[in-house]
Amino acid sequence: MSEKKPVLKKGSRNLIIGAIVLAFLFLIGRSLVDFYTEVLWYRSVGYSSVFWTTTLAELGMRVAAGIVTATLAFFSFRVVARTLQGMQIKRQFGNLEIAERIPKRMITGGIVAVSALMGLWLGAAFPSSAGLRTLLVLRAPEWGLAVPWLGRDVSFFVFALPILGGSLVLGISVAFLLVSFAAAGYTATGSLSFRANRMKMDPLPRKHLAVLGSVFLLFLAGRFWLSPYYLMLDGNSGIQGIFGFADATARVRGYQALSLLTLAASGILAWAGFRKRLTPVIASAVAVVLGGLLLVQLYPELVQRFQVEPNELDRETPYIEANLDFTRKGFGLD
Repeated sequence: MSEKKPVLKKGSRNLIIGAIVLAFLFLIGRSLVDFYTEVLWYRSVGYSSVFWTTTLAELGMRVAAGIVTATLAFFSFRVVARTLQGMQIKRQFGNLEIAERIPKRMITGGIVAVSALMGLWLGAAFPSSAGLRTLLVLRAPEWGLAVPWLGRDVSFFVFALPILGGSLVLGISVAFLLVSFAAAGYTATGSLSFRANRMKMDPLPRKHLAVLGSVFLLFLAGRFWLSPYYLMLDGNSGIQGIFGFADATARVRGYQALSLLTLAASGILAWAGFRKRLTPVIASAVAVVLGGLLLVQLYPELVQRFQVEPNELDRETPYIEANLDFTRKGFGLD
């Protein structure tokens, strides 16, 4: 005799659904109460427009980041999905085995679901202050006070640099995820494989991964180009970590050269992917790694040891005086 499968009664089903709804309301209830309290407080002091402007800006940035990420992920996964067309699913019906292709509707649904999850994840993880910082970048005037050695107005460091740096880090993260998912997908479909200690790659994944890797290096080059400005905020001088002689004469130029080197590697990677050339890819990757070690690490350390330390006070005095001057201005003591 066959066993009867347990059937969930309608009343029990409604009870479970009700419990889930109550749990959801409990989780979001506190956030809604806090939000409504903020609305009432801003309304009471006559600044409702300020509240809604900042709130909509923050929400808009999160939604925009999520949509952009989901869209890029969708088109990337769609390219990977082309390699699924030849795959077949085997089904067993008694003693009969039937092989059929994966339905296109199932593939599209999976791509949409994964892309939407990536967009939701990035939108939720997006900094809540990004919206307000973007408004400040768009509306903040220059302060008329230029930073020595780099020639940028102080307002750039306060408003623009956090947004530019955060955007580049976000681009690097998304590009890395897309490269990883694409490589995993091609490996799963057999378009990318390792046999006898050699990598075999079909034309489609080679071109696709080359483009994604090129975009990754492009964002990385932009981040290297911004690194000298971060040195102004947190330098490597032995005197309380200020921006010092080795930073100005070695690290700034090193980061700029490394940025141009990474930019060239980005173009070489895209070209080599379409030309089926592996040697330029390896050479450019080695050049970027060695460039980072030599230009940003070794060369500044040599300058610090052989030019700064023998006569540290004389070398660092202009930078100490500039640091003291801007400290007085920052606290209004000038």
